[in-house]
Amino acid sequence: MKKTISNIFRYRTPVDKGRLNKVLFVKLFAIGDCLNATPTLRALRKGLPNAHIDVLVGRWSAAVFRNNPYLNKLIEVDDNWFRRPNVLALFKLMRKIRHEKYDAVLLFHRAPKLITFFRLCGAGSLIGLDLENDGYCLTHPVEEKEVKHEIEIYNTIITALGINLDGTEMDIFPTENEYKQAETLWNATGFNSNGNVIGITPGGAYNPGETMPQRIWSHYSELVTLLINDGFKIVYFGGSSDIKALQELPKGNGVESFIGKCNLAVSAELMKRCSLIITHDSGPMHLASASGVQILSIFGPTDPGRKAPLGANNRYLSADLECAPCYHRGNWRKDCTLDCIGTITAEQVMTVILEMLPNSQ
Repeated sequence: MKKTISNIFRYRTPVDKGRLNKVLFVKLFAIGDCLNATPTLRALRKGLPNAHIDVLVGRWSAAVFRNNPYLNKLIEVDDNWFRRPNVLALFKLMRKIRHEKYDAVLLFHRAPKLITFFRLCGAGSLIGLDLENDGYCLTHPVEEKEVKHEIEIYNTIITALGINLDGTEMDIFPTENEYKQAETLWNATGFNSNGNVIGITPGGAYNPGETMPQRIWSHYSELVTLLINDGFKIVYFGGSSDIKALQELPKGNGVESFIGKCNLAVSAELMKRCSLIITHDSGPMHLASASGVQILSIFGPTDPGRKAPLGANNRYLSADLECAPCYHRGNWRKDCTLDCIGTITAEQVMTVILEMLPNSQ
């Protein structure tokens, strides 16, 4: 049935990128997912250098796109309008989008409700991902034929426009004031970027409409103790919601915390100054990847093949269990009491750290 409906809605002719003068780029909800979409935005701008490109983003993740030179206008909306539909607000948004008369909407979501909403917004073309024929309202569906990294999946959307890709490096653009704030904060630590500063992101793993503590590694305290005993300096990163996680971690000489003290762009600048970031699948993991720092990520129920930071210098550890990863399209075994990510020990992580930083001691 879905396939029949899809065949009715989809256009038979390919999109002519030469006629795309105004484009809406839609990415809501999770900070990490928004960062994963930034390489596609960069490639879109390079492929359509004279087009007007607006980005529609939820307020939760809007900071990812602020100060981005590849867009013309940033449209911030309440993520909850879509999670718990606010009919009046969505109707006003629909009218606003229809008034703009976009030639194309690029939708980086698979949810049928979102696809249907943006089809009703009346753009010339609606281009997005089609998984299991759920994208039946798309005019130009892009099929997900194989498991890829999320960045690579997002990049396939612009192949429907005949636009060349521009790598997989994620973008975040601090302002001059944010550069200065990061410099001031780092200088106050007294740390040198000489190979012995380790960044730790103990929190995250929550987004509008989804909280998944099963993604959080449970042995950071043990690891930090091992690192301190081995002569490493420690820096903690996270948002104001991660302060509770900070309470359970070692403190004292050689340990600094930026949790709740700075925004995304400043955090990214501070992460650059570390030798290595230890993290799990979360917004801070993707932020670290956007900063360009070397990363060791730890995975349990989610798939590192889709989520782990790309780059030859990055590594990950994943739970060695038959049932992992179990997360798929927002669903996982919520009744499972097994701490799969917790089966990875602090000693295992420490061994990999020393392999990644052979000259740190």
